[in-house]
Amino acid sequence: MEEAPRSKNDRLNWWKITLHCANPIANELSQEIIQPHLAAGIEIHSDFELSVYLEGESEVEVLKLLLCPLPRDVSISSATILPLKNWVAESSALHTPLKIGKITVIPVVNEHVKRTPLSDEVFVIPGMGFGTGHHATTASIISILQDDLVIELNPTKVFDLGTGSGILAIVVARLFACTVEATDIDEAALQNANLNLGLNKVEDRVRLSTTPIQEITGTYDLIVANIYAEVLADLWPEITSKCRKGGLLAVSGISADRLPMVTACFSPKLPPSQKGMLDGIEDKCEEWVLLKQEHSGGNFGIPGASYHGEGRGAAVKNPTWVTLLLRRL
Repeated sequence: MEEAPRSKNDRLNWWKITLHCANPIANELSQEIIQPHLAAGIEIHSDFELSVYLEGESEVEVLKLLLCPLPRDVSISSATILPLKNWVAESSALHTPLKIGKITVIPVVNEHVKRTPLSDEVFVIPGMGFGTGHHATTASIISILQDDLVIELNPTKVFDLGTGSGILAIVVARLFACTVEATDIDEAALQNANLNLGLNKVEDRVRLSTTPIQEITGTYDLIVANIYAEVLADLWPEITSKCRKGGLLAVSGISADRLPMVTACFSPKLPPSQKGMLDGIEDKCEEWVLLKQEHSGGNFGIPGASYHGEGRGAAVKNPTWVTLLLRRL
């Protein structure tokens, strides 16, 4: 009997693949070999053992993904399918209200909330979409959106690249009288975001879509993105073309070890030894000026994994994250 074709809305299985290293290279392996497009997260047990979390339809499929990049002194100890759960929602830590500047993020169980959020509150249902405010990358970008430089800009058109749960789009809509174009490639995340927009009564000002940035038309006063450094670097030309001259770009989700690949996009003339060690407002190139650079720390995961950003992407345990605010010249 032929297998029925998978619907685009079907979610793949979550797998936990445990790797054993003959030498103490687990941390190096997590940084150099497990790429963000491959693994959803990493749990480092010791210098000799780590577990990789990723999605795949079958054990054969996920093992094929891992076998190609693994060095000879690394072996697969086990491959376990995980129960299909909303690991984000099940984390009790993510149900604690969090105050970031004048914004208070309040996680709620579902859309049936008895009251309307106040003007300085954001209700978020912890779901499959990235962003509850509890990870350092999300909190840092929410904080920087309240910076005087952004307030002085007073954006009216905003683009949220990789919106996830929609939290940044909602925060921007809370802070400014603006419209927001919010995109994500994950339809499950957009379903979560749609619920959150309704909870916060901003669905009339935030438009959700899966439209690729290459197909987005027009320019924006402010672009926000909490995405991997690799994706940010790849999309830099498109991001530049979508930000109007004088507009701002607020980005996070950048681990400190991957900062150079981002700084190279807007500071190509810096010596390699100085990339990732920027002085701040003095650092300029032809199209961008770096206004602020903030560092923060924190982990997030499904079940127990350390994540790059708050969604898919491997990272070292207890990483340092970087948030940047730039102005388009």
